Amino acid sequence: MLKLILDRMTAVAIANTIYKVHIGASRYIPVNKENEVLIHDTLSSGKLAHFTGRRWAQFVMEIHDIDLDVKQAMILKPINFKVHIGGNWHVTVSEKVPVIDIHCWYVPNDNTLQPTPVGIAQSYTQWFNLTLSLLWHTHPPY
Repeated sequence: MLKLILDRMTAVAIANTIYKVHIGASRYIPVNKENEVLIHDTLSSGKLAHFTGRRWAQFVMEIHDIDLDVKQAMILKPINFKVHIGGNWHVTVSEKVPVIDIHCWYVPNDNTLQPTPVGIAQSYTQWFNLTLSLLWHTHPPY
């Protein structure tokens, strides 16, 4: 059922795409008419992060803090960063695994927050491509 919902969300978001940004390898960020944004891996159908307009705005507001923690993690300083960006979505950074993890989380019966399989992990290179793309699209050089 979850895969069906993801496939439908992806199809709707991509069908209404007004522009798409390539952030490396098979990763793209399509933006649709309703200001919904996906971070989407075209080679792996289940790997995506879906942002409503409001969630995307919250994510963009957190980019500076996420970026600071990524830089600390890159030099192996202890980091255990997690930020809530809306709905059940969180962004995490840790020096133990060199990725920026954007996943949907849930609370099982034992009341501990757990990640679901729904989401995507960005490598440091993909993260820097994403931040540079956002900078370029919000402040174009022309």
